[in-house]
Amino acid sequence: MYVDDLTLDRDVRALLTCAAGAGGIDAYLSGRWQTVGWMHDGRLASAALLRVESSRVAVLLISTRHDFRGHSHGSSLIRSVAAAFDPLPLVAETDEDAVGFYRRVGAAVTPIPSPWPVQRFRCLVRLLQT
Repeated sequence: MYVDDLTLDRDVRALLTCAAGAGGIDAYLSGRWQTVGWMHDGRLASAALLRVESSRVAVLLISTRHDFRGHSHGSSLIRSVAAAFDPLPLVAETDEDAVGFYRRVGAAVTPIPSPWPVQRFRCLVRLLQT
């Protein structure tokens, strides 16, 4: 179940820190941001930190609890975010570790320049009309 206004409490912060790495999530908490989540059996399975802009929604961080991985909870969350903010495009910038996830949810993936010694990608998710 999609939760569109998740409180950034200790549990959500800890889950998102898994995606942010050693620097933590504080660097991402500027501007207009929103936390969203995907619940399964009453437990938080996945969470994302978004930056909502006038022309797009940027996925800053997304993480799924280890015991929920491989069950499409992260994919369900991304699809729900795309539906909730349609027609705004959903955009993420990521590296090779996560680009496969975005490809599996149907994102258009484009290599972009990187200031680091790793390949970076821009992933564009649009709601598929069914």
